[in-house]
Amino acid sequence: FEYLQEVQVKTSGISAEYGGALGGVVSAVTKSGGNVLSGEGHFYFEGSPLAASPVKRLVLSPLDDKTVSFVQDNKDPNYQNEFGGSIGGPIVHDRLFFFGSYSPRNERRTNTYTMTDGTQAVERNVWKQQAFGKLGFASRRLNASWSALWTPTKATGTLETYYKGSAPNSQPAARASVLPQINRGYEINQVNT
Repeated sequence: FEYLQEVQVKTSGISAEYGGALGGVVSAVTKSGGNVLSGEGHFYFEGSPLAASPVKRLVLSPLDDKTVSFVQDNKDPNYQNEFGGSIGGPIVHDRLFFFGSYSPRNERRTNTYTMTDGTQAVERNVWKQQAFGKLGFASRRLNASWSALWTPTKATGTLETYYKGSAPNSQPAARASVLPQINRGYEINQVNT
């Protein structure tokens, strides 16, 4: 959001410049530098210290299909931190401008599962980054800009769902079934210009 200046959503009365769009048009304008150097910094936090406990769920007994009970899963650690900032200003007064922003986000979560043969903790760590840069040129006859957006993501660990077992945080399986997930992850490196 730090590099967006304006977002428009048009659902009717769409002008011809959008090429006959039928459903709707989302138009986003990115920020640009100006003759005054300016910037911002931010920090966002969300996670288990600020969240409510999991909602109780109703579980049907697998033994007789008639007995039901409420199960309350444990509240596992979940931390999501985002920090960053942006800066923009002139390179050549009234002619050449720059704007840049960087905003990394780290998500850490640990789920502890009660397996048929003990407990097993699995940690998921996701590192998302966003870097945006824009150069703008302005004169009486020509305005031009170039921008780039870099959004890499790297994740390790894959969490299983809890909604399989009839006890809190339980999995009706052995610990060996989640061991392959502990180091599994993915990596995405995307650049748009």
